[in-house]
Amino acid sequence: MRSEVTDTTAQAALSEVAQKGMTQVKLDVMKAVALDVWYGSEVRDLSKLEGPYRKDVLFLVERLTYYNVVPQSRKKALLQTVRQAGGRFEDLNNPVLEGRFNDFLPDLQPMQTRHYRQTAAS
Repeated sequence: MRSEVTDTTAQAALSEVAQKGMTQVKLDVMKAVALDVWYGSEVRDLSKLEGPYRKDVLFLVERLTYYNVVPQSRKKALLQTVRQAGGRFEDLNNPVLEGRFNDFLPDLQPMQTRHYRQTAAS
């Protein structure tokens, strides 16, 4: 029905964000993370990610859970794993990361609509 992201692709994308930071990754990486958060079935252990920008991953996962496409039970589980990995509100309230997220937003938002799901199926 929609573009699927494999576990390997999603994990690689999360790792790339942890290694390079949100300010240095490309759109395809952000799309892989978004699709995994929005449509994935697994809740990844974010505490196992290594890299100097691990907090960028925590910010990104939390920020992506704000969208209604994420079922409440999944949202709760994702936010719990963000907290278990050390994500605190003060760390996640980051204007630089929010600005970078907003740069990607026009390309990410269409992936959470019925229209996106219908065109991905064709």
